[in-house]
Amino acid sequence: MLRKISEVFKKSVSEPHQRKSWQSGIGIAIFTLFVLSSVVVNQSLQAANQAAGNYGYYGGTYGYNSTTSSDAPPAASSSLSCSSSATTTGSCSWTAPTTTTTGTLIATGSGSISSYNVYYGTSSISSCAGGSSTSSTSASVSLSSLTAGTTYYVGVCAVDNNSNEGSVVTGSFTTVASGGGTPAGGGSTGPTYPNGTATTTTTTTTTTTTGTAPAATTTSVTQSATEFGVTLSAADIALAAGFVANGTTAATIALGSGERLALVRDQLETLGRISLIALEQLANGQKPTVRNLEKERAQLGKVLTAFVRLVGHRPNFKNVKEDLAWNTMMYRIRFKRDLDKERVGIAKFKAIFGRIPTSPLDWSVVRAWGYALR
Repeated sequence: MLRKISEVFKKSVSEPHQRKSWQSGIGIAIFTLFVLSSVVVNQSLQAANQAAGNYGYYGGTYGYNSTTSSDAPPAASSSLSCSSSATTTGSCSWTAPTTTTTGTLIATGSGSISSYNVYYGTSSISSCAGGSSTSSTSASVSLSSLTAGTTYYVGVCAVDNNSNEGSVVTGSFTTVASGGGTPAGGGSTGPTYPNGTATTTTTTTTTTTTGTAPAATTTSVTQSATEFGVTLSAADIALAAGFVANGTTAATIALGSGERLALVRDQLETLGRISLIALEQLANGQKPTVRNLEKERAQLGKVLTAFVRLVGHRPNFKNVKEDLAWNTMMYRIRFKRDLDKERVGIAKFKAIFGRIPTSPLDWSVVRAWGYALR
């Protein structure tokens, strides 16, 4: 009798345990299949989106398609030739690249060349960065507002339709000395590999500053660069100070010197260097063509948080208004002043965040709502 009772007890204990083990095994198998299928579906959707050129969250930032082995950036252009026939101007031409950095042929369509970023200055250029910058949709560019009798170094980087900036080809030329002389030019010095930055691809023209900057303005620019941990050359400091003191075109002159200094400070924080082209674009309500992926990643979290609170969802870059609003917050775009729009933006900011705007990012949120989204 005791043996029978013992057997019944063991059976009653072991059967629920076996059922639980069996049920747990089924649960684990179902969960594993769910995870694997989700990964496969996500990879398939991302691949389809990238193939279609859609915007989204790629490579750690918004608004860029990531570079993959099948979507490598362009190789360096070839036959770069630069020359000068005057004291303050120069010109360069080159041959478009035909392959990517992985050696594959550049196809037509989404991967084809859409524009070129041109970097130039009095210091050596060895990557897709440095000095002043402009862009061109053709394989040539004219540079103006140069200094007589000065050697300029040039770097040209092709950009494809996926906003991948390619390898650089470099060259140099010397402007004509004041009072005459023989113009000088130079050929390319061969390619180097890209520095990891990415850009958009709109066409711009070179702009210039006029007049000299007061010492106080130069000091303000220097102090701002130190504050944001940016090292500027003497030429860049003079360029930024001249911009602050005098403006360039009607749009930047209309901003006033205080707002121009704020724009320079924003650029030091979001770009990490001075680009007169980008300053002019920002002052005209345009997305900058010169961008810094590392700096963008650094502020991605706080900008995304502010955008979601303002709009209620992550940015849809196919929506023109949301795309402009995102770039307004990320790169601090300005617009032609409209006090009514700004009042609406301030009211929206106070309603969402429960306080008045104080920081540069706060005011970019105000502009994003008042000028881009409203």
